[in-house]
Order: sequence, then structure tokens, then C-alpha cells
Amino acid sequence: MDAHRNKTLAHMWRFASLPVVEQENRQCRMDSSTSHNERAQSPSLSLPDRLFARFMARSLSVSAKEQLDLRLRRQSERPPFSVHVMDQNFRLMMSRMTILYDIYYAIKEFLIWKRPEVTLSVLLLYTHICMNPQLLVVLPLALFIIGVMVPAYAKRHPPEPVNIGSNPIPAKGPPLREAAVPKPVPDFSREFLFNLVDTQNLMQDYTVAYDFIVEVLTTFAFFVDEPRSSLIFMILTGSIIPLYILTPIVYSIVPWRITFVVLGWTALTLSSPVGLVLMDTIDFDYVKWAKQLDAKLNLIAQEFDFESDKEEREVEVFELQEFDYANNQWGPSLFTPDPYRITTFSLSIVRPKGVRELEDVLPPVEWEFKSPEWHLDYFPLDWIKTHKIDNVTDVDQEFKWVYDDDKSTGKRHPQWRRRRYVRTCVRMDITKS
Repeated sequence: MDAHRNKTLAHMWRFASLPVVEQENRQCRMDSSTSHNERAQSPSLSLPDRLFARFMARSLSVSAKEQLDLRLRRQSERPPFSVHVMDQNFRLMMSRMTILYDIYYAIKEFLIWKRPEVTLSVLLLYTHICMNPQLLVVLPLALFIIGVMVPAYAKRHPPEPVNIGSNPIPAKGPPLREAAVPKPVPDFSREFLFNLVDTQNLMQDYTVAYDFIVEVLTTFAFFVDEPRSSLIFMILTGSIIPLYILTPIVYSIVPWRITFVVLGWTALTLSSPVGLVLMDTIDFDYVKWAKQLDAKLNLIAQEFDFESDKEEREVEVFELQEFDYANNQWGPSLFTPDPYRITTFSLSIVRPKGVRELEDVLPPVEWEFKSPEWHLDYFPLDWIKTHKIDNVTDVDQEFKWVYDDDKSTGKRHPQWRRRRYVRTCVRMDITKS
């Protein structure tokens, strides 16, 4: 049913749509079939899980966009949503987040110079790596040995306790303790609650960072201000080829080792308390410079401010009539998006679907009619060739009806006749609706 619906939507680029009532009926039948399959395939789900699944299925079937189709297909291979599974997985994850938050706070303290001696030591190591890039290969191994394996060995061979601050010499001989393998912390322990608090605060940090990035990109990337976005697009597009050509030249000229050293020290210096005070003093000058740059960009962007005509398409619909052999006359008209090819619908296996009145035909989704009425196509030979049905039809040039070929049907009278109506439609301005 979903494939049929997607095919119908794709078909609407050329043909007019069916009435809204019929679409809603098909939607209701699809929802009913979906919920029945869910009950048959997952009888073990609890009542809250079933209710939530029904809610998600209903909401997705109405408001889901095409960009979610790939994600839905990926999730179809995974277990469905369950409140119990969500609670269990959340507790399991929280009991194992201690190491990640330790690393997170270590990086944060390094960036804000909470322990200057540590930050300076890391900067010196960074400088040494920039001057000797081959250290990048051995640095991960050294960090793994010093940060994981040495502490693990020291826990199995604890040093002898002394009165001084620490004793770095491990005990000799066989292991004195069991290996200290990291284990999840107990539920609702103090460390577990600390992980909950850190997760809560990290959510807020992510939200602030996400909103900041979106706010910055909105000024030029999302075509909210279309002239400015067009200017930025032209600049970025025009920079691709020059950058591709100049990159090897710049790479051979610029002293990259010194450059990375200067950039690293500058960035960390600006994040220090002294650097933050310095940034506050030049903030006013930066704002003034940014306003001047913004005014110049707006002036240049006015050259890209032009009004374009709305996109137009021509939709078609076919007036289809079936011959009534019992009464020896043509039946009532049916307006359908398909010309009902005799080669496709042979032996009347599939009956055409449509509406009885031409006024009930709707434009495609997010389109609206521009012309006030439908127009009969006075050149049937053209659309016959376009739809590749010229070898099985006869044409009435007076009334523009296209009949089935008697020889191909084997009947004494053509079973079907059709003629084409067209109407111009334009894209709907959703911002005004």
C-alpha cells in the first residue's frame, strides 16, 4: 500500500490528483492494515508500548516527510520503541558513563586553564608534535600504555605504603590483588546520580551549541535572506577552482609546523582568564567592525535581489468512458490520471479509478491551479505518441475521442474511449498559506 501511494505521488507530476475523500479512505485502510500487522507481529508488547506505537504510526503516516523514509527503513531492522527497553538501556548507559565524563572534564579543565601547569605541559607536548609529526604515530600507543596498562599493573602490584606522598615503585613478585576491570556502578549509587547530573547538564550544553550554530548558519546558509545567501553561494562556488589550483603552491610555501604551533598557542591563550579579559576589551571594536561588514554585504547582496516567476507545470486528466454493451451506449464519464491503455489493463483485470466530475480533480500536493478552467486537448495524436498507445487506438478528429482498436480487442465495438484535458498549475507559496 505504501509503494502504491508513493507511486501515485510521483505520478502527480504529470497527472492531476484524485479527490481528497478518496485519499483519506485509502489512508484509513492503510492505517488499519498497519495496526493489524503490528498486533500480529509483536504480541509481546505491553499496553503502553502498543499505545505509543499506534501514536507514532498515526503521526508518521500523516506528517512524516520524504527525508525520513531512509531513517524509517533503517529503524525497521531494529527493535521497536519500548518504554521498558528505553528505561533499561538508559540505566545501563548511566552506569557506564563515568569514564567518558572524566575525560570530558579533563578536556574542559585543560581548555579553561583550571590547572595551568597541566595546560602548559600539554601545549609543550603539542609544540613538540607539530615540530616532529612522526610522534602522531607513537602518541596513541604511549597514551594507552601510560593511561591504561600502567595503572592496571599498579593495582595488581600495589606499592608498599610509605609515609611520603606516594610511592611509584610497584611490588615485586606475584600479583597481590585481583585485576581491576572497570565495572558498571550500581543503580542509584552516588556515582550513578553524578552521571545523571552530568548528562542533564550536557544536554543543556548541546542545546546551546546547537542553537548557536543554527543561528550563525541562518544568517547566510539557509536562504532566509535570499540575496545574501545567493552572494555567499557565488563566492563559495567561485572559490573552489582557485583553491584547488593554489593549494599545492600554498602548501609548499607556508611553514605549516610553525603555523600550527602559533594557532594552537593563540587559541589556548585566548581561552585563558587573561585572554577572556582581552577579548572583552576588544569586543566593542569587533561589533563595530561586524556591523560595517554586514552593511557592505547587504549592499552587495542587493545585486542578487531579483524576483523570479513561479514554476509552472501542465497537469493532465483523461475523460474515460466505457461502452455499455447491454444498453448499446457509452457509460458515464470518469476522470482519471491514466489513459487506461488496453495493453496494460487487458481483460479488465484492473478497473480505472477516478472521479465523476471534472471540478473534483485537485492539483498535485503543494501546487495550485493558475488557469480558471480545464481545456480540451485538440491534438490527440501528440499525446497518443507520448503515452505510446498509437498502435492500438483509433482517433475521432471531430470530438477528439481516442478509441480502442477493434482489431486488438476482438470485440464488435470499442470498449473504451478517452480524451485529454489540461490545466496550468503553479507552485503554492507555503509562506503565505
